[in-house]
Amino acid sequence: MTKNVSINKEIRVMSSSAGKTPSGELVFVYIYVKPGYSTHIVDPYVYEVPNRDEENNFAVAWVDTSKLDTVTAVEGVRLIREVIPPAVNIGSVTTQGDTVLKTANVRSLYGYSGSGMKIGVISDGVDHLSASVATGDLPNNVHVLSNTQGGDEGTAMLEIIHDMVPNATLYFHDDGSNTVAFDAGIDALISNGCTVICDDISWPGEPFFEDGPVASHVESALSTYTIVYISSAGNFAAAGYQDGHYQGTYYNSGSCSAGGCWNDFSSGSNSNYEELYVDIPAGSSVQVVLEWNDKFGQSGNDYDLYLWDYNSGNRLDYSVTTQSGTGDPLEYFTYTNTGSTPITGEIEVWKSNSAAVKTLGVYIYPSNGASVYSDNLVASSSIYGQAAAPDVVSVAAMDYSTPSTIEDFSSRGPVMITYPSPVTRVKPDISGVDDVSVSGAASDLNPFFGTSAATPGIAAIVAQIWGAHPYLTPAQVRNALYTSAVDLGTPGKDTTFGYGRADALAMATATYIPPPAITVISPPAGLTAGGTTVTITGTSFTGATAVKFGTIAATSYTVDSDTSITTTSPAHATGSVDITVTTPNGTSAPGASDQFTYGSSVSASFTSNVSVIRTNDCVQFNDTSTGSPTSWNWSFGDGVISTTQNPAHQYTANGTYAVNLTAKNAIGANSAYATINVYDQPLGDFTGSPTSVLRGHDVAFNGTTTGFTTGWAWDFDAGASPSTSTSRNQTVTYSTPGSKTVTLTRSNPFESNTTTKVGYITVTIPPVGTLPFTANITAGGNNLTIQFTDLSPGTPLSWNWSFGDGTFSGLQNPVHTYTQTDDSRRWYDVGLNVTNASGYTSILQPDYIHVMSFSEYYRSISGTPGNIDTATFVQIVEDWRLQRPVLTFTVSPSTPVFVGLVEDWRLQRPLT
Repeated sequence: MTKNVSINKEIRVMSSSAGKTPSGELVFVYIYVKPGYSTHIVDPYVYEVPNRDEENNFAVAWVDTSKLDTVTAVEGVRLIREVIPPAVNIGSVTTQGDTVLKTANVRSLYGYSGSGMKIGVISDGVDHLSASVATGDLPNNVHVLSNTQGGDEGTAMLEIIHDMVPNATLYFHDDGSNTVAFDAGIDALISNGCTVICDDISWPGEPFFEDGPVASHVESALSTYTIVYISSAGNFAAAGYQDGHYQGTYYNSGSCSAGGCWNDFSSGSNSNYEELYVDIPAGSSVQVVLEWNDKFGQSGNDYDLYLWDYNSGNRLDYSVTTQSGTGDPLEYFTYTNTGSTPITGEIEVWKSNSAAVKTLGVYIYPSNGASVYSDNLVASSSIYGQAAAPDVVSVAAMDYSTPSTIEDFSSRGPVMITYPSPVTRVKPDISGVDDVSVSGAASDLNPFFGTSAATPGIAAIVAQIWGAHPYLTPAQVRNALYTSAVDLGTPGKDTTFGYGRADALAMATATYIPPPAITVISPPAGLTAGGTTVTITGTSFTGATAVKFGTIAATSYTVDSDTSITTTSPAHATGSVDITVTTPNGTSAPGASDQFTYGSSVSASFTSNVSVIRTNDCVQFNDTSTGSPTSWNWSFGDGVISTTQNPAHQYTANGTYAVNLTAKNAIGANSAYATINVYDQPLGDFTGSPTSVLRGHDVAFNGTTTGFTTGWAWDFDAGASPSTSTSRNQTVTYSTPGSKTVTLTRSNPFESNTTTKVGYITVTIPPVGTLPFTANITAGGNNLTIQFTDLSPGTPLSWNWSFGDGTFSGLQNPVHTYTQTDDSRRWYDVGLNVTNASGYTSILQPDYIHVMSFSEYYRSISGTPGNIDTATFVQIVEDWRLQRPVLTFTVSPSTPVFVGLVEDWRLQRPLT
């Protein structure tokens, strides 16, 4: 039988690419190259390469059908296969999963609503997303990373998730046009922070008996990133308008031709119907995929796939790729009935005589009205691709109205893996419910059904619980999902329901295992050299796999019980670290109760806000000790102690106090000392005597204090001499009359206190004519001698005269001479204080004595100098200067003599 590369399948036509014009139709294909070759070897021969997967040695390309043979002949090209479009796993009824799966109960009882979680959905499209947003069925912040394939299953899946976890952030990426684009969509969701990802996609060309590129990519992502991946198990377990499935060992029907024989799908049980059958009305299509359990890229067992017209016997389609040792164990075609009458199709598999007997897997995908007959279909082992991967959560479907009965179309396990070694995987993992009402943005999806409808409900449960317990690992999340499920079917995990119907409430309340928690560390400190024996008290320590001090593993540890661990501290730098315990259920969360401090013995020190204070005031002490002390013992020097780290203390008496702090940690203790000086407030008063005086008389001021005073500052007001003083007691003379305000400020090193007496001293001037004394003369020239006479009544006992020129006398009737050395006039105040047995009286007469200048004196006696002779002039000068009897001199009345006399008077030289 002659075979070639089959291209008579569904062809995707695209517009012309710049610089290239195809001579024929373009076909969308996978081009596989041999190991060691780059996929770029085909670039010169293809129209466009949208995607590449160098790790798995293939490129996705648009190829001109006229150049397929050319590309096939390129050195290094192993195989060309058309891209089979993805299948979305949609069913026929819908469910109310929010109630049945109890996410509504969890929201009500626990308040878990998906906050902080990012959920990614991969499906065909979200074409009517805006309509769902407009009706409030979706939030307006759905992140659409790509929507190029078209459809609305993505919209429906997002609505289900939003109903169940309304606070989760939603992301969407379409399934892509090929498996490389699909993998890129997964990566895009992960890079955007999605930790829960679900899809409802099956790629018919992926291997059935081994993990292909998509499954391997998902498993790699699961091992690399902190994510949970959920995939629909598929809808391949029933006949009718659903997809159909067969898996079984090749069975020779006995009908042979052209070097091979045909398979009996009934395995000898029904000779009348040995094939698989499909009804294909006019305009409908059917896609059929055949695989067998050879390793991809290494198949040397040649099987072929045919579609016949059951009634006429005509061959309708076929796939006859030769498997010669480097091929894929894959044949497939897509047939469309372009006629006007329905066709009953008969699917047959042919095996060459040289091929070994293998396990066959056939998937049938009817569309546009085509349907599959139930004859020879097999529900079991109908899960493949990423849904069959070990750590992917594979979801089966049940109708919400009968949530203990599996949907007949829901794919079953087990998954029979042959490569790299035979293994049987029990799939699916969990059951959700379909029959979910959606907004009807795409009218043909409301109600929404199938494993496509069940899968987003499981994603919502995972996000709801994981969001509330973010410390759980993906494995713990999956385990909690499985162990909390309502067991259905065969006890334990089975190949129909998996672990059973998911139960969000049970998962939230009871079934996950908490991570360890630390409550007490004893002792809480140790030497930086390590070696301290530490007891850790807490919960959930059983099975501990690590104990760390910060980032450093403990030198050793022993799990004494579920609540106690004995460990030895490793060496570490000075400072505090969190001790953590790790078990398979997680690592203890850091907190105050797990602190361990490394250091040496305490070095005690402290500060105070003041060192000198007033009595009854407080001092704030602050510990500044190093070495992380854990206890403090203060002695304040007055018999009072404190164990507070930073105490405040009140001192009630004057004195100097020695303060002691002893600081201690687990390693040792140390003490520090300081002194506090305590003083009374400098309160007090002052007196002045007398408080009413005549101008020029003295007042004696005396300061008093009832506290601790070291400084005095007086202000005696205007006219006082001195006007200020820093002495405690001060005598002051006032030269100006008026009411005088006196201020005294007392101070000590801590503070000051001020006493002010407004108008305290009254200074007056005695009225003229009432003087208690007289003078024989009150005006004259230089060396004016005056006889003062006391006229005071009242039997005076003592007298104190003040002559205004800085001299004084205690005589009752003194004689005083006023002398000055220049030609200027002077006015002198004369005062008298008289004391008798009843007290004293003071009087001050301002400007009482007038000592005239020469010119003033001369004019007062003789008028103008030019009208007298020289002798008379000299007599006047002598009289002014000496105040003595006039002497007569005979001199020439010439001008020079006159001038000389004047000069002599000015220079104060003796007369000759």
